[in-house]
Amino acid sequence: MIAPTLLNNRYRVQKKLGTGGFGETFVAEDTQMPSSRRCVIKQLKLADRTPQVQKWVEDLFGREAAVLEALGDASNQIPQLYAYFCENDKFYLVQEYVEGQTLEAKVKQEGLLSENAVKQILVDILPVLEYVHKKHIIHRDIKPSNIILRSSDGKPVLIDFGAVKEMMGTMMSSAGNFNQTIAIGTAGFMPLEQQAGRPVYASDIFSIGITATYLLTGKLPNEMLDRRTGEVMWQQYAIGVSPSFATVIDKAIKPMAGDRYPTAKEMLQALQMPVTQVASASELAATEVNRTGMATQVSQTLPPIAQDAARTPEIIPNDKTSGGKNWQKAVPAIAGAVGVGVVGGFFMWWHSAQMLSISKQEARDLIERWQEAKQEIFAPPYNRQLAEELTTGKLSDEILTSSKPYSSINWLASHKASYKYGSQKIDAIEDLIVKGNEATIQAVIVEERTLVENGTSKITTLDTTRVRYDLVAEHQKWKIRDYKNVTVVKAVTPAWEMK
Repeated sequence: MIAPTLLNNRYRVQKKLGTGGFGETFVAEDTQMPSSRRCVIKQLKLADRTPQVQKWVEDLFGREAAVLEALGDASNQIPQLYAYFCENDKFYLVQEYVEGQTLEAKVKQEGLLSENAVKQILVDILPVLEYVHKKHIIHRDIKPSNIILRSSDGKPVLIDFGAVKEMMGTMMSSAGNFNQTIAIGTAGFMPLEQQAGRPVYASDIFSIGITATYLLTGKLPNEMLDRRTGEVMWQQYAIGVSPSFATVIDKAIKPMAGDRYPTAKEMLQALQMPVTQVASASELAATEVNRTGMATQVSQTLPPIAQDAARTPEIIPNDKTSGGKNWQKAVPAIAGAVGVGVVGGFFMWWHSAQMLSISKQEARDLIERWQEAKQEIFAPPYNRQLAEELTTGKLSDEILTSSKPYSSINWLASHKASYKYGSQKIDAIEDLIVKGNEATIQAVIVEERTLVENGTSKITTLDTTRVRYDLVAEHQKWKIRDYKNVTVVKAVTPAWEMK
C-alpha cells in the first residue's frame, strides 16, 4: 500500500518503517507544529471488517489510546502518544519518534553483547516493565526489535504494546460474540500460555529473558530449543557468562509461568543480589545442623523419600478434619525419614508448608469473599484493587487487562454495563485437593444475577451451579486463579454464563 501524502490533514509521511500483520508504520512530520517535529504513525487494520466489529473497535480505540498516553506521560522510556484518529475506516496512532537503534539492529551491526551490557539493559528496562504491570497492562510483544537504545542517553525504550493489536485481531463469531482469535506476540519470544491466548505478567518476564539470550548468543530461541523439554538451551552458545547471571536468566525463561519470576521487581532484585547470595535451592538444602547446632556443608541433597513427600498431593476429604493443621503432622514424619535437621532447607520447607496450608473453611471463606466482591468489581466503580486482592493469573488477567465481552471490567465500562447480584450463597463445599502452593476445590453455588446495559436490565438468572475453583498461594496469601462451571444443578431461568 502507498500511504497518502498527508494524513489527517496534518501528518506528512516521509518513509515507511515497516509492515506487519496488523498494519504499517511510517515516519512523518507534524506540519502543524513550528518545529515540524518527526513522529511515528502506526496505521492499524482490522482482521474483521464487519460493521459490528468496526463499531466495537472504534468504541475501544479511544480508551486504549488513553492508556498509551498515560503510560508515555509517566515514563520517559515509553514513547509519548501525540494523537490518535480514524480516517477512511483505518485507525492511526501518532507517537513520539525515538532516535536510536533497536537491540536487534545493534546485534546485527556490532555483534554479541557482553554480560555487563545485557545486565545493564535489564536493570534499566525492568523498572519500566514493573510500572506497566502495576497499571494492569501486559506488553505481549517484547523482543529485540521492540526495544530501542535511545541515542541521547543509551536508555532502553519499550515500544509497540500489544493491547491495540489485540483489538485489531477481533473477529465476530456466528453467535454474535467478539473474540480475539489471533495470539499477540512473536514466535519464540512468547511462552506457551501466551500462545494459547492466556498471557500473564510472567509472560513478559519470559520475553525479556529470551531477549537477553538473543543479545548474548545472536541466535533466535527456536535455534536453541530442546524439543524434548521445551527449554531454551542458550548457555552453550554464550561466551563468558557468570553462573549467577545465567541462573537469573534461566529462571526467567522457564517454560511454565509458575516457575518464572512473578514480577519484574523480583527479577531485578535477583540481578542486583550479591553473587554470594545467589544460591540454588539444592545448595541451601545441603546445609546440615550437627549435634552442636552449628551448620556444616554436606555434599548430598535431601534423600529421595523427602523429595517424594514434598510432591505428594494432600487430599482433604469431605469431613470435619482440619486441613490447616496437616503440616504439623508431616514434620515428624519427614524428620524421621531424613534423620537430620536442615538449616535453610528445613526452615524454608517448614515456613513454606505453614504458608501453603489451607483448610476447607479457609477455602470457603475465600470463595465467600469473592462472591461478595463481585458486586463491587463488576459494577461501578469497578473496583480493580479488590479484584487484585482476590484473584491472580488467568482470572485476574481476564477481569483487569482483557476486553473480553461480559466478563472484563474494560468491556463493562465501555458498554456502560454492570451486574446486579441478588441472592448469593454456598450450598456445599466438596473435596479440597492441595498440592504445594496450589489447590482445587468444588463448591455448589446459588447465585441470582442481572446484566444491566445503559440502565436497562437485559437478563436475569438464578442458578445453582457446581463450580471448580483453582487456587494458588502468592506472597503468603491464597487467591483464585481460575474457576469453571462444572454442572448446572438447577437453572430457574435459561442458563447464561459470564465466563
